[in-house]
Amino acid sequence: RPRPRPPVQTTTPYCEEWTRLNETDRKAIRAGINSAAPNLYYNCYLEHGGDLYLKSKKEFEEDPSLNKYRVEEYTEYHVMDNNRELWNLTGFAQYAMKYWVKRAKSDEAEFGCGYSSKFAAKYSTPDTPIEETRLACIFK
Repeated sequence: RPRPRPPVQTTTPYCEEWTRLNETDRKAIRAGINSAAPNLYYNCYLEHGGDLYLKSKKEFEEDPSLNKYRVEEYTEYHVMDNNRELWNLTGFAQYAMKYWVKRAKSDEAEFGCGYSSKFAAKYSTPDTPIEETRLACIFK
C-alpha cells in the first residue's frame, strides 16, 4: 500500500516573508495601504514580478503573464545602519509602498511590490556607507 504523500506547500518562496509576519503586522500594513486606495489588495505573485523586474527588466518584459501590467519604480539612498528592522517588509510596506499605492488607478484592484537593497559604492565614503534601496510595484 503506497504511503500518503506529504502535503504540497502552497506558499511560494517569494511570499514567505509576507507569510512570516504575524496577523497584526499584516492588518497594520493592509490598513495603511487601504486607507489610501480601498480597492487594492496585496498579491504575492505580483511581488514576485516586482522582484523579477528589479533583477532583470529583460526577463520581466519577456514574461507575457507580467509585462502587461503597470510598473512603478522608486529608488532611495540612505545611510546604512544597524536598524535593519526599518527596511524589512513591514517597515518598507508602511513607508515606500504607500507612495505608489496612493497613485493607483481606479480600475486597478491588485498590486505587489518587489524590494532590493545593496551597498552603493559610488556614493559611499569610508565614514558614511550608503545603501541603495529599490522598490518596484506592479499594478493589475
